[in-house]
Amino acid sequence: MDTNIVRAILAGEPTVAQNVLATPAENLFLSAVAVEEMTRGRLAELNDAREGKSKVGITLAYEWFLETLHLVHRFQILNYTDADEAQFKQFPASVKRIGRQDCRIAAQALNHGIVVVTRNTTHFSQVPGLLCEDWTLLHEPE
Repeated sequence: MDTNIVRAILAGEPTVAQNVLATPAENLFLSAVAVEEMTRGRLAELNDAREGKSKVGITLAYEWFLETLHLVHRFQILNYTDADEAQFKQFPASVKRIGRQDCRIAAQALNHGIVVVTRNTTHFSQVPGLLCEDWTLLHEPE
């Protein structure tokens, strides 16, 4: 699952929740890259709240941080490997324009033969051979 799907779960988007519940747990993975993005984002929110640069208070920022950690631990995390990095490095510049982190998630999916679940199918569909699904829309579980 891509970062934007994790955010949709945290936001309580019902269609995403339905799709997650309809999928066997052993088929659900979070990319280590997505976990890093989510953690980095929540830590930035905490720092901004601590420095008074945020519209949210420090207690809410901590609440969101912990909520994200709890959610992440409910899924299997797909480690980022040397093989994934090698796959990433093989992508041409035309593919890497979609973003380095998205390309790393795509590399993982290609190496493991899995589908990327994302709201951003426009970007991921530019990666040759990659399958992606938008779970903000209903889908039929495999």
